[in-house]
Amino acid sequence: MLALLQRRLAQAKEPLSISYQKADVTKLPFADAAFDIAIAVHLFYFIQEWREAADELLRVVRRSGPVVLMHTGTGAEIPFLNERYKELSAEEGFPIKEIGVKSTTEVVNYFRSLGCHTEAVRDRWQWTSRIRLDKAIRYMKSRAYSFTTSVPDDLHSTIIRRLESEMRHRFGSLTMAVEVPNQIYLVLILRR
Repeated sequence: MLALLQRRLAQAKEPLSISYQKADVTKLPFADAAFDIAIAVHLFYFIQEWREAADELLRVVRRSGPVVLMHTGTGAEIPFLNERYKELSAEEGFPIKEIGVKSTTEVVNYFRSLGCHTEAVRDRWQWTSRIRLDKAIRYMKSRAYSFTTSVPDDLHSTIIRRLESEMRHRFGSLTMAVEVPNQIYLVLILRR
């Protein structure tokens, strides 16, 4: 993602004053209250030490500023394909384990246990995407999703072939587009 940011900054018509730093979210290299806001996008699903990350986000944001949990649209994702991938992996004796939280509710409840107030902003940004099966499977094949990274290469290839075969059988063609509901929603974490 940082390489993508670099490319986009280089392509910008006007120079943008953006700086970034790669760091461990459980040990951020910033002073207390260094920022007005922190935005976490799909973060807590991908780290085991998610409570430490939540604590760090609160630490580096001023007391008056929010921590924002942002959930974005699905991109090239077709949720039933992801679930089928996990089912096929489990059937082959390789169940995929969750890395971090199973839902944002866990994170919200943790922030509440620390005395924070939460506000959700939903239903403002909704749309339906039409995603071709072949595009979604190619994206999965590239191991773009964290749940695919622990699966051994030979099993990953087998699962991809089975998905392609099942989807051809079910839809008649991999060029078929599937409608996927999308939304962006925010959860604002505020200290009392």
